[in-house]
Amino acid sequence: MNKFVYLKLIFITFIISILSSHSYSFQYVDLLRSGGFTYNLLQKRIDILSPDDFFGFQLTADRVLVNYGQLLEYYKYLAKNSKNLLLEHVGYSTEGKDMYQLILSSRKNINNLEAILLEQSKIADPRNLPKDRVLKIIENQPIILFVGLSIHANEITATQMAPLFIYEILNMDREYIEEVMDKIILVISVTINPDGLDSVTHWYWDTLGSPSEGTTPPYLYQKYAGHDNNRDYFMNNLNETRVWSTQLFKRLFPVIVYDIHEMGPTGPRFFVPPFHDPANPAIPSTTIRDIELIGGAVSSHLAEFNLPGIVTNGIYDMWWHGGLRPSPNFHNQIGILTEAARVNIATPIEVNFDDLIGRLGIPTTKGRYINFTDVWNGGTWHSSDIATYERETLKALIEVSIKYRKDLIRRFYERNVDAIELGRTNSPYGYIFNIDENDRGKVLTLMEILNFQGIELHVVKSLLNVEGETYPPNSFIVFLSHPQRQNILALLEKQSYPPRFLYPGGPPEAPYDIASWNLLEQMDIKAKELNQPFPAFLMTELEKIEPTIEKSARFQDTPRNRRIKFLKKLEKIGLKPVGQVVGVAGHDGGYIFTPDDSNFAIVVNRLFKEDINLYKTTKNVKILDKIFPPNSYVVPADKINYKYLEMLAHELAINFYGFENINHLTLSFVSKKRVALYESYNANYPTGWTSFVLDSNEFEYKKIYNSSLKLPDLKKHYDVIIFGSESYKNILNGQEENYPEKYIGGIGNKGVENLKNFVKDGGTLLLIDKATDLAIEGFKIPVINILKNLPEEEFYCPGSVLNLVINKVNNPLLSGYAGQTYGYFKNSATFEVLEKGPKVLATWPSNPDEILASGWMEGESIIAGKPAILDVPLGEGHVILTAFDIIHRGQPHATFKLLFNVIYADFAQ
Repeated sequence: MNKFVYLKLIFITFIISILSSHSYSFQYVDLLRSGGFTYNLLQKRIDILSPDDFFGFQLTADRVLVNYGQLLEYYKYLAKNSKNLLLEHVGYSTEGKDMYQLILSSRKNINNLEAILLEQSKIADPRNLPKDRVLKIIENQPIILFVGLSIHANEITATQMAPLFIYEILNMDREYIEEVMDKIILVISVTINPDGLDSVTHWYWDTLGSPSEGTTPPYLYQKYAGHDNNRDYFMNNLNETRVWSTQLFKRLFPVIVYDIHEMGPTGPRFFVPPFHDPANPAIPSTTIRDIELIGGAVSSHLAEFNLPGIVTNGIYDMWWHGGLRPSPNFHNQIGILTEAARVNIATPIEVNFDDLIGRLGIPTTKGRYINFTDVWNGGTWHSSDIATYERETLKALIEVSIKYRKDLIRRFYERNVDAIELGRTNSPYGYIFNIDENDRGKVLTLMEILNFQGIELHVVKSLLNVEGETYPPNSFIVFLSHPQRQNILALLEKQSYPPRFLYPGGPPEAPYDIASWNLLEQMDIKAKELNQPFPAFLMTELEKIEPTIEKSARFQDTPRNRRIKFLKKLEKIGLKPVGQVVGVAGHDGGYIFTPDDSNFAIVVNRLFKEDINLYKTTKNVKILDKIFPPNSYVVPADKINYKYLEMLAHELAINFYGFENINHLTLSFVSKKRVALYESYNANYPTGWTSFVLDSNEFEYKKIYNSSLKLPDLKKHYDVIIFGSESYKNILNGQEENYPEKYIGGIGNKGVENLKNFVKDGGTLLLIDKATDLAIEGFKIPVINILKNLPEEEFYCPGSVLNLVINKVNNPLLSGYAGQTYGYFKNSATFEVLEKGPKVLATWPSNPDEILASGWMEGESIIAGKPAILDVPLGEGHVILTAFDIIHRGQPHATFKLLFNVIYADFAQ
């Protein structure tokens, strides 16, 4: 090579390097949009196997799936062979599977990950961040984008698409990946729900080639929640939710959270934000505008690639709080959702153009609109089609995130600063919880929920007087001068959903999910708003409980262990236990406790487990100047170890009161009931949530299925049978087609007759919400549901908290209740009693204006003063009907005691 050619080559190389250093984003866009990566002779790529080569087949092809273990094998292989990928263990699923996330970035970012996350935490909570440091952090900080895959396990394509996308990124030319990915940290969950991924995958494999091919499993694909696992992102009941909430709200603090879903097959092909109205007032304006910016970039990118059928500004709103996508908005993050028209798991479907329908915000998908610019003409729809839309969306998200990196990070920082300042200058300034005026167990549960998602708490050390009221030690304060101000308000303030109708005088326009989720009402907790800035000199009277990141062990992240961990936090700052044993009983004495404390059920169940005799009072009892009502619980002193009782008091925040002579009391023996929970093959998630509440409160029970109820003499085996909210049609008929014979059918008329005989023989049957039709229609009891078949124009309540009036009668089913509580109503029922016999235990308020506590309702006068809970005697037994879901998603702790009381009630006494 002569000197001239050599110098010319050097000059060309130099010019290329200069251009690439100033235009990497354009080169990157070209790469992303090419459908593959060009090979640059001056640069080298890592030689890694593609997913197709690794697995030996093409991912996202028709009728092809890989399960969770197979995905992990490939990701472990990639992480071992690429320094741009980190496979990080993040926790355990409900059924004990290891959970992982993938972190994809430049080598420099991977090597400095913890330092980057420390800087990100300062942006997320800038209370101690000097302003002169902010610009420097923003200048150098990569933007963090979190991607959640297949939280709904039957929406499975995202998990199958991800290996293809990640391989595509890792297979970029070395210089590109180091330069481009230096601006972003891409975090991808292997799957949000590993138990569900395996459940759906194995069901699909087992049914492939049969009439059941492409069906969703006839059982819950998350042990407790099934499809409702995306309704838990403020309550954090589920292990999986707690794993990802930790990453989102306490460790990674991503600026953007992208949640990938699938929707019905006959509407649009793909949903991209912006969202539909209404927008929750707790969500900052710049969050909404950033969603518009990012969504617009994505839909523009998809249109450029001629991907039709994309809808924006429809279907999904910005009101609700509880999902993986909407919850980050209340934490000042940017929640992005896409929904692809689904196939039958991995089996393609045929969609005729004539069968295409509209959805909310788009009258039809057969015509062109501003928010639906390209019509899809129907045909065969494949998993690979879904994967194409999702992969291109990810590319567009990376492109827009890098392009607007500094602006997006800066606005995230500013939203956090604004929240802190609003909390410092605007009322309410905080909430204070008087521990003595509330159910201690429920207050501790709420405080753990808040603290878990990153909110620090303050605890009163000694008597505190503030704003004219005195608060005892162990009362809690939640201040609103906090970056999560919007989240706190959204959880503790009443929601007032703006009424919306499809057209004037027409039916209501349904919220995407629910209208209200207020935790103070759902849990029946009283809190005092602080209407003045908290005096600085009183801060010395408080102790702070900081949020922490706690690693959980397999099968150990139970409600019991969460409670113990939280109480240990209190002990570490030197606070006295919330519950205690008051007084010491003599040998002939005992200890008394009441169901006023919601954790009483755990005490009872542990005493049963220890074979310790337990009794109930039958009338008012005065002990230590305190009046204990009928149905208070008594344990003889000679049957229980004092230290064990003290441990129960401390762990469960319950007070036990000792007295001298048990023989002076009129008591009834509490027998341990044989409890059964019906589970259908309809994958009914209210039943799953009922199971969660029973497990959380340490009940022993048995799940029974259709075959069990077709057998006679149920009373020989069970004392109490529970039906979670499920329609009578589903209970009666079950799965009717396309399933293996084992899963076909419901309890049938024979099962209905056997249940009726079970009650007549002395059993107790609890029917919740929609299951009440089993007795109304199946048993022909003298009760009707007055809302049955009522048009929505006349009555409508799409998920709201209602005031509930408890009748003041000496009934064991009402133990622990005073005159009023709250019920969660979601298109539920209201009763009319047709003849004497049924006992009315609770009603809705007689004044229509006092029924709605939080949310949205139309037609209140129809249910005013009407029964909401009934006890219907039948033969020797009882049918208990609750018109609303007393378990709803494991959230309304206010009504859990109704479930407990039904199980413990002994009507014969």
